[in-house]
Amino acid sequence: RDLFGNQWQDSFILNVEQYAADLGVGFTEVIDDTNDDGQLSPGESATAIVYPKNIGTVKALGVWAQLVSIEPGVTVSNCYAGAAGEVDAWAKCDSSCSCEGLFNAALQDLEPEATSQLPILKMEFDLDPEVALGTVTFGVGLVDNLGLMWTDVIALEVVEPDIDIDIGFTQVQTDTSGDGALSPGESMTLDIYGENTGSTTALSVWAMAMSPNPEVTITGCYAKNEDNTVACSLNPNGACSCESIPTNMKADLEGKSVSDSYLMRISFDLSPEASIGMPI
Repeated sequence: RDLFGNQWQDSFILNVEQYAADLGVGFTEVIDDTNDDGQLSPGESATAIVYPKNIGTVKALGVWAQLVSIEPGVTVSNCYAGAAGEVDAWAKCDSSCSCEGLFNAALQDLEPEATSQLPILKMEFDLDPEVALGTVTFGVGLVDNLGLMWTDVIALEVVEPDIDIDIGFTQVQTDTSGDGALSPGESMTLDIYGENTGSTTALSVWAMAMSPNPEVTITGCYAKNEDNTVACSLNPNGACSCESIPTNMKADLEGKSVSDSYLMRISFDLSPEASIGMPI
């Protein structure tokens, strides 16, 4: 319309196009696994830190993350959002592992065709001791300020730990005659040291002893960790087990090492009728 009331009509066209952001998981770091070997094994706890990426051609604003699926055998205990601009600052997400509704500093703006160097999600999780070896997956959703969500999958490998525990060496503490050798009718106390020939630290190791020979009677056994000693349990079947001792009395055995203290000190009696040369 103009000053004199004349009017003209015309039209214009706007093309509605596909939103050109495209979000996903850039990479994932796994830290703080229980035995600190950098790998996941059944029964371990660990933390996964997720970094997002935008492979689209436009900037995505106000992005936050949530967990959308996990496999059986995996329990996620806590989730946190990374505070933008602060590498080690975290805000706790809700119990369903959704980081929606946190303060603005916990949201990220993702530049096009780039992977963020700031984490968007931290997950603390536990693996069931019976979880299958192979790949475990976590489904992650990334949501922007328009409410659009992209989903991606984190795949982590679960491997058998490289642990192989044997007897490192034994040491005679006492025997009836004091000659360091075992003769029929004698009693002996023997220290047993463990050796881990694998490359991964074995945690909370304990020992159990049982002689298949009826000529041997176990009379007691003990475990030691540093300067502390604790009695283990004699079973009705004649075995001696340190399974029920306190966790802090069980030993951690680094890979390619022998225990500093004995895993078990065992006392036993040998029958006077025992044969010379009989294996114990």
